[in-house]
Amino acid sequence: MSRLCGRHSAQVTHADLHLADLEHHSLRALATTTVRLVSLGVGQTAPRSTINLRQLFRSVERAAFLASTPALTYPGAMAQRGTTKKQRKRRHHFLPRFLLRGFGSRAKGGPELVWLFRRGAPPVEASVSDVGVTTYFHGRPGEPDVEDKLARDETSFAALVNELRVGRLPPQHGDLIAPFVAHLVLRTRHMRAAVTEFGELATDVLTRQVTHPNHMRATLPSVLTSMDPETRARYERLPRAARRKLIAEVRGELVPRFREAMQQMAGRMGEQVRGKQLDVLGGDLIGQQRARGLDSLSWAVVQVQPGSFILGDLGPVGHFEGSANFDAPLKFGVPDDIFLPVSDSCLLVGWREDFQPEVNVEELNRASAELSRDFFVASRCTERESEYVKLLARRSMYMTIEEMRRHARRR
Repeated sequence: MSRLCGRHSAQVTHADLHLADLEHHSLRALATTTVRLVSLGVGQTAPRSTINLRQLFRSVERAAFLASTPALTYPGAMAQRGTTKKQRKRRHHFLPRFLLRGFGSRAKGGPELVWLFRRGAPPVEASVSDVGVTTYFHGRPGEPDVEDKLARDETSFAALVNELRVGRLPPQHGDLIAPFVAHLVLRTRHMRAAVTEFGELATDVLTRQVTHPNHMRATLPSVLTSMDPETRARYERLPRAARRKLIAEVRGELVPRFREAMQQMAGRMGEQVRGKQLDVLGGDLIGQQRARGLDSLSWAVVQVQPGSFILGDLGPVGHFEGSANFDAPLKFGVPDDIFLPVSDSCLLVGWREDFQPEVNVEELNRASAELSRDFFVASRCTERESEYVKLLARRSMYMTIEEMRRHARRR
């Protein structure tokens, strides 16, 4: 690596400061260096409207770390690597068929059909086998496959849902309610797409904030003086003009490197999220529901008239942090309450001990449509469902920039 400012200033050359004093060769080390810039600069020079970059950067830096670790580590993953293409099912459901059957549009004994409502397309009556499904969603040929584990989990979950649909909280399946909801939150294509989109947005926001000239000019001197004593002493011996030239050259080399690293990270975001989603789905369901705080909720079943509820492609929705608006159950920790339609006439409700949930069918359906990304299903096709289609994907982002800022201010 070439010496900084060697052709610009004799004093800087004599000080023998190198770019290696500020950065390393790996993406993870570059992220570590940059978080020092952020932690030293936030609150001193950044505009008041900016988000909490320290907190945001932890998420981005974590994604960089995950890129260098095995994506799939669940028990039995290595044993499944020998699965052949012929032995593997190509069509993987990210919404389970046993759940979709609760929104059937035909009488019992007929074909298993639901009304499918999509953005930019007319409603169609589709087989449950053709809804919420895509090719190799849970693993491609040559990769670990979680389909077998999902099939085992679904056997227990299907029995639970059958009991819920008749208005019972079955004692023999009661311990499965929270794991089932956590599983459904985490298995959908909606979750994969939303988190990927958020990661790409976060890297863009972070890049623009960290590489802003005012921010870099203000923070780089602090980084230099906070390093090891020898480097600090050499820097402080430099004349003021030499320091300015050094800072300018460091900024000139660090900014392009950081931008390139963030672009590479954003380009890999989809695969990183996909790998970690499959990792989680292949892991411990009890640990998943505990991690999301769902094991602390109370649960009940609400039954209403047939044809009342729709099911969005994200599954459950809920309220968080005292908000009056429904939101996707992917963020902000333990929900105040959570709602999952298990049929067109039956709703599973969970809530915190200090919170009283209210069920409003119309508000719940509208929220399910707004928060979904691609589609929802229903047992009927009426003017009401046609109005819901107009709401699809209005609030499907995992988190907007304004929500990042608002959430960061609470931390």
